[in-house]
Amino acid sequence: MTSIDDGDLDAELLLADGGAALRLAFGDEDTAVTGEAAARCGEHLTGDYEFVELSGVGHWIPEQAADLLAAAIVSRVDGAHGGGGSR
Repeated sequence: MTSIDDGDLDAELLLADGGAALRLAFGDEDTAVTGEAAARCGEHLTGDYEFVELSGVGHWIPEQAADLLAAAIVSRVDGAHGGGGSR
């Protein structure tokens, strides 16, 4: 399996343009992408960026921590639209 390390970061990322907002959920037990590389994604974006580290989660976040991922998505959407997170 190939890992993305700091040297490969620019070559591997699809760079967002135009100020798109992004919340990146990262599992701290991910063995495919280093935590440092994931945290640095924001350096390549022009829009609002937030890095969310999920403790005890690996690379397959939807399968391993669906509730945590859903909560991160809902809170981001609610925040972007001024919602109170009432779901």
